[in-house]
Amino acid sequence: MKKELAVLMSDENSEIAWDVDAINEYTIKKCQPMEIPVPGLQPKKWVQIDKDYTLTTNPEQPIVVIEVCDGLVLTIDGNHRLYKAVTKNIKHIFAYYLPLEIQKQFISDFNTKTYNKVIQALIDENIFVKNLF
Repeated sequence: MKKELAVLMSDENSEIAWDVDAINEYTIKKCQPMEIPVPGLQPKKWVQIDKDYTLTTNPEQPIVVIEVCDGLVLTIDGNHRLYKAVTKNIKHIFAYYLPLEIQKQFISDFNTKTYNKVIQALIDENIFVKNLF
């Protein structure tokens, strides 16, 4: 079975990839979901949202949000559920939260220099939201 990865790239040579399956296993065993206001998690720019697939998702299932750097977070699993919550005007969604040091454990071949380069490039693109946790 193929592993689900969430990949962020700053260019064709620099990427970071999280093992989403391992993150989901960890959050189910070790974390409690928190109720979070949907508008606070809505990114300024949606990336790779399949609107047809969104119709099949359940926004009552918790999403997973990770801290990518001090003060900024990213929805690493559940973007389609979050998008559906936004379009259906749902006010709150449940989310698991992983702080910076924990989420780094789930990055394939973690490299600090690459991580910082990708995150900074994406900060410049404004895809992260302020940390509500």
